[in-house]
Amino acid sequence: MKFTSLMKVTATAITFAIPSAAFAEWAPSGPITLQIGFGAGGSTDTLGRAIAAAVEDSTCWDVIVENKPGGGGVAMLSTLVNAKPDGLKIGMGVTVATIMNLAMRGDKLPFKIDSFDHLATVVLAPVSIVAPANAPYDTFAEFIAFSKEQWGLFDGL
Repeated sequence: MKFTSLMKVTATAITFAIPSAAFAEWAPSGPITLQIGFGAGGSTDTLGRAIAAAVEDSTCWDVIVENKPGGGGVAMLSTLVNAKPDGLKIGMGVTVATIMNLAMRGDKLPFKIDSFDHLATVVLAPVSIVAPANAPYDTFAEFIAFSKEQWGLFDGL
């Protein structure tokens, strides 16, 4: 898989942002497995593979990328929480999807929010509110006004 120059620069910057003391104090006893909570080819997978390549280049450690798609990251998190605690497995997913799954069906999941340690935030992505081009509003303020008028929503705003 080829990475764009921007992805390589981003992955390298992320890798070097980790204090070098952290690398000096620990070395893996085997390959590190980076489990990605989405399928191959998407943005999370692509960024994960770029980070894995940058870690390999800067440390000479072997990093194996495994895609564990399903449930917005639930499959990967379930696999990770049940894995042998050997220090060689980490996961990469999307925070919003994890939080939404915990909020909506946390009692049915094999993990809780404190089942994991947050190691790093890789990307902060803007989240947009969008509407169909033919919607009867063009701005968020117009959407609020429309919702108030049609359904009595957002009365406190």
